[in-house]
Amino acid sequence: MHWFHPPVHIETDKPGLTYVCTNVEGATAELMKWTKRGPKWKEAVEVCMALIEGERTPDDVRKAFEAAAEEEGLLRSSN
Repeated sequence: MHWFHPPVHIETDKPGLTYVCTNVEGATAELMKWTKRGPKWKEAVEVCMALIEGERTPDDVRKAFEAAAEEEGLLRSSN
């Protein structure tokens, strides 16, 4: 597992349920579930692939995943 901190909180397909993502593998799995795939989604997927190739860090993935979640209206407050 490739862990990152702070976690990213996102809305799930289950009403009222928030997913707290703490690792690259979880972020990748969530990205693959999304039906809306905007420019930030594409960038997040590319960053995940670059991490596998050793070119990016888990924190890079966290930031890209958070930006994609915000773009799609799925980002939730950590409070």
